[in-house]
Amino acid sequence: AQRQSQPQTPTATPTPRAGMSYTQRFRAFVTMNLLGIMFLAMAFAVGLPVIVIRPAKFAISFTAGSLMFMLGFAVLKGPWTHLKSMCKREVAPFSALYVGSMVGTLYASLVARSYVLVMLMSGAQLCALAYYMVAGIPGGARGMSIFMTAMRKTIGAICYPVYIACKACVRSATGRLKVI
Repeated sequence: AQRQSQPQTPTATPTPRAGMSYTQRFRAFVTMNLLGIMFLAMAFAVGLPVIVIRPAKFAISFTAGSLMFMLGFAVLKGPWTHLKSMCKREVAPFSALYVGSMVGTLYASLVARSYVLVMLMSGAQLCALAYYMVAGIPGGARGMSIFMTAMRKTIGAICYPVYIACKACVRSATGRLKVI
């Protein structure tokens, strides 16, 4: 018996990839990007002050942050789709720069231990990362704006209660102080 294929109706949501719905993939994408931001912040807060003495501290955190961003896009688009998009003729040079700069940053810090080379590779990595962020987010620059607004609101929702608690503590403390 031959099976007849059912006509497929277009859906508003993208098809599942890697066994995950679009909502699950988008949540994982945001999580990976937040982890990427955490690693980059750690690189600049902890690694940058000691980069002359210990360039590996900076390079490993910075590269881990970049890798989180790249993996976030791979989860959002699907691993094979992301890999194919990285190999397209238009973006292949940027993909090679991005992956090459990550490998180069690790080499410069862990093997060569060269401050200048770490900074050059990290700069190349940062430029390639900026390109990936703008080009990879659905909707391009407009999507980036929406993504940044969502991140700002999320961070605000987390930080606002802390701000209110600190403000209450300061008011409580200053109300008890007597001015002489």
